[in-house]
Amino acid sequence: MFASDQLKQKVKTEVELVLDDGTVMKGSFFLNPQQRILDILNDERAFLPFEDGEGVIIVILKTSIRRIKPDEQKLEHAKPVPTSIGR
Repeated sequence: MFASDQLKQKVKTEVELVLDDGTVMKGSFFLNPQQRILDILNDERAFLPFEDGEGVIIVILKTSIRRIKPDEQKLEHAKPVPTSIGR
């Protein structure tokens, strides 16, 4: 079903987003442990999964993002994300 490289452990990276329309959102992007936010912004995907502060997953159009502010304190204590449903 999935290639082994698609099931890599992800890390939630907490950020504050500002979108085109001025909406401010606090939540998390999902990164591989060696990735930076800049890496996912520059990859080929047009959309990124984003978990809001209430745990709801939202798909964000990358071109709608105007500013991202990482939560530096949270980066030091990032938690791994389960690699499959039910974990």
